[in-house]
Amino acid sequence: KLLEREFRVGNITDIWRHARFILLFLMMFTVIYGLYILSAPKATRKRDRLPGALLAASALVGVSAVFSRMISESAKYAMVYGSLASVIILMTWIYMCCVIIVTGNVFNISLIRAKEKNGFSKTN
Repeated sequence: KLLEREFRVGNITDIWRHARFILLFLMMFTVIYGLYILSAPKATRKRDRLPGALLAASALVGVSAVFSRMISESAKYAMVYGSLASVIILMTWIYMCCVIIVTGNVFNISLIRAKEKNGFSKTN
């Protein structure tokens, strides 16, 4: 409230509520794209990693938004049940993040193989 009053910026909490997912997307895209490039065979090009990284980063932001909502809802339960629900939700979120990262790389490999099969481009 002090920052909003002193710097005459709009409601910072509303701005942050929406901007955090954009920042999360940019950070996740950068990390996942780098991970896909490092894990790719030397014969593939960097450009072939972009579609899967975009898909994975978008899906991770969506899953993280759902996770954020579910954790805020689990805080309304009693102490014991809310804690247990939070642990289960956290483990599910971690599992989903891992599945999304692997699926993005599988998507890239499928695209590369489809291009090679159709003869559109050979990987360098």
